[in-house]
Amino acid sequence: MRDFLRISIGVSLWIAVFLVAMPAPVLGGTGPDPAIGMFLIANPGMRDPRFQESVILLLKHDEMGSLGLVVNRQTRVILQEILPEADRPGLGDKQVFIGGPLSLRDALVLVRSDNPPEDSSKIFGRVHLTGIDQLLEHSSRNDRAPDFHIYVGHAGWAPGQLQEELERGVWLVVPADENSVFDSEPERVWERLKAVIRIVI
Repeated sequence: MRDFLRISIGVSLWIAVFLVAMPAPVLGGTGPDPAIGMFLIANPGMRDPRFQESVILLLKHDEMGSLGLVVNRQTRVILQEILPEADRPGLGDKQVFIGGPLSLRDALVLVRSDNPPEDSSKIFGRVHLTGIDQLLEHSSRNDRAPDFHIYVGHAGWAPGQLQEELERGVWLVVPADENSVFDSEPERVWERLKAVIRIVI
């Protein structure tokens, strides 16, 4: 991973994350089992400020723990501000997302494409997980960059932790969809999904 991911990414990104967690209440959630390519939708009673009204795409879930990206926390920082070499239209002007409170010096990329960068991992449908270097290389060999979002940080759970939170109703599990991941108004995604699945506040 490039050096810029190992240095500070700017005050504006850090302000977007609250580092003090609060315990979540018992809320009684429902839904299918968690798995790669599923959404975790925060229950309206979520007390942890880092995850209130969040929608998380699961990238990993097994006996070793779980990992996901918050897909609806867009910042005003653009990619070129933290990676000057990404100066192509449609690439450097893309806004960066806060993917979660962990590993804020690292970044992951979600790409929506039938022809994703090499070494990408399919998450579901046409949505793939890749890295900064792979995205830049792929873009240099094509006329235009693929549809992508870049996420600084991620959300993570130790073994058994996510299951315990699910049993307490902290999250509702639903299948992910491409339009929600790449919504042009990510701040509205939680409200829209909440309405569709009829979470009762």
